[in-house]
Amino acid sequence: MFSLLRVILFSRSYLPAAVWGRVWSAYWRKFWRAERVIEQRVAPNAPEEPIDGSERAVLTEEIVRSYPFENLLEVGCSFGQNFFTLASLFPQVNFFGIDIDAERIAHGQSMLSAEGVENVDLRVASVLDLSEYASDSIDVVTSCALFLYLDPSEAERALLEMLRVARGPVLLMEQHRAADELESLFVKREGRADGYWLHDYEKLGRGLSSELHVSAQKIPAPRWPAEQWKNYAHLIEITL
Repeated sequence: MFSLLRVILFSRSYLPAAVWGRVWSAYWRKFWRAERVIEQRVAPNAPEEPIDGSERAVLTEEIVRSYPFENLLEVGCSFGQNFFTLASLFPQVNFFGIDIDAERIAHGQSMLSAEGVENVDLRVASVLDLSEYASDSIDVVTSCALFLYLDPSEAERALLEMLRVARGPVLLMEQHRAADELESLFVKREGRADGYWLHDYEKLGRGLSSELHVSAQKIPAPRWPAEQWKNYAHLIEITL
């Protein structure tokens, strides 16, 4: 599978854009159909919708589109579920994942070891302090549903740290709302005492530096039912 993907990526420089786009789309449609079969077998409670066009699919495809890269860091990686796909596609790439939940990191390490995955390093750490990673040392930095747990000042600090260590794109899979659409940044969960934070990532990026380019791409077919993902899930790409 990786060899075919490598050929497709290599052909990007030689095929007309429209032709390459059709080849790219066909590859992923087949890939996600196969992944859905596996998902139905190992996770019968997974969403019924296809994976193609979902949060997972769009983020994975954008990461792959960024190839070639030597390493990737996911902040707030939970037990590293995104690495099961990426590590198999790119066995020569070094993947790093951090999360503040030590139990999830231990669970992820156990699962990856059981699958024989050797190119993923999971550690307990906070996105607010990435000091163990040097500036401009990571080719791709990403997060998935992390900023929901960060208030505005924490979100700014986290993004600054991610941008500091990144020498390539920062890719966020998050809920994005334009600031003028927000009645409140904090949303309480119905029937619960806790809640989550919404952010305008274009405004957040502009506030950090006028040299940042921030784009927000709406996810065509979100699968996650909670916290309004169906309406506001976006892929945020931030580059210098």
